[in-house]
Amino acid sequence: MAAPSNSGNATPHSPGVALRALWIAMAAGYLVSSAAGLVLVSACLASLIIAGLIAVNVHRLLGAVLGVLLVAACLLWPGTAAAFTYLPPLFAFAFMGWYFGRTLAPGVEPLITRIARKQHSDMPPEVALFTRRLTLLWALCFGFLFLAGAVLALMLPAQAWVRWVQAMGYALPGALFLGEYVYRHRRFPERRHAPLHALIRDTAAVMREAAGRSRREQPGQH
Repeated sequence: MAAPSNSGNATPHSPGVALRALWIAMAAGYLVSSAAGLVLVSACLASLIIAGLIAVNVHRLLGAVLGVLLVAACLLWPGTAAAFTYLPPLFAFAFMGWYFGRTLAPGVEPLITRIARKQHSDMPPEVALFTRRLTLLWALCFGFLFLAGAVLALMLPAQAWVRWVQAMGYALPGALFLGEYVYRHRRFPERRHAPLHALIRDTAAVMREAAGRSRREQPGQH
């Protein structure tokens, strides 16, 4: 009997692990360079981050071409590079709002429901309704962050805007994540709840699975 294939699991030396490490490095570099006022560096990193999101979730070639064009624009017209400082947070908020919201379409299982199934195979109607509403709440959370960031961009200079938006971008989702975790224990005391580290692990696993499913569904991807 042939041994089962583990090709879907990323090993410590697999391309998927390397890409995630690169992604984290670019995100950290953007945060540091934008806070330090290194506009051109943060603009180039912003361009690569946006292109990477499109490459992974929309189309690889489109993301690669867009990345080259955006970085070239930053280098050729440094005076316009400051505008790119605003793009990654706003793009990330819009993307995450869409990422959660698209799973609320008819015939699609909500994202939070998928995470809950990692811990419980059974899904009573009241739990399914709760996870659907929670998915909507996450979509609205990121929608609010996008609108707040866009409004503040008209009111604050770039460096002050970065500090405010980064603070909101961490504080609001963090409060929602922890608040939901506490509320869920009170709302469904009869159900077994996984510890917080397991919830984080399951959330990351479902998002990786969703990203992999999106890539497999794209025509022409190899």
